[in-house]
Amino acid sequence: MSTSFTPPSSSLRFARKVSSAPLSAAHETDAARLLVREDLEALRVREENLRAYEARLREWQARLEAGPRGAVTPTRAPFAAADVPGEAAALRAGWEKLHRARELLEAESAALRDDRQAMQEHEAALQAREAALAEREARLEGQEKAVETGAVCVASAAGGRSVAASVRSPFQRARAAWRGAK
Repeated sequence: MSTSFTPPSSSLRFARKVSSAPLSAAHETDAARLLVREDLEALRVREENLRAYEARLREWQARLEAGPRGAVTPTRAPFAAADVPGEAAALRAGWEKLHRARELLEAESAALRDDRQAMQEHEAALQAREAALAEREARLEGQEKAVETGAVCVASAAGGRSVAASVRSPFQRARAAWRGAK
């Protein structure tokens, strides 16, 4: 007995000759009856094929169930329980060591992350301080150049004194303070 199955064709209708001549009412009804008979015969053939296929499937299923593999055998667990009593304790101790090592690793990584963040903040503060110092140095250089060239002789609006007069050495200021002169 063959176990292969060939599916029936997807079309139930057969090719027909169609004439282009007009048919009378009697011919039209005869043609319609013929079409119905042909369709009915095609359905009967298909039904027989399906019944035969169903019978083959049932026979195949019966052979599979009756065969040596028909009974379901229980399977063993892939990892059997430890036969040696000390093995379970060793396994538990190994897991505890693993968990402790993981905790230590996480603590160290957190400390390293905190140190890295503190270093980045320290570097940012140093860069800001460096930029402020560079700005101050540039401003002082500009003032020193202005004093050297004598370009800073503009009278102050409040006191009427020049900037050069107010930029005296500390000794001159002290002498003026002792004498009481302005």
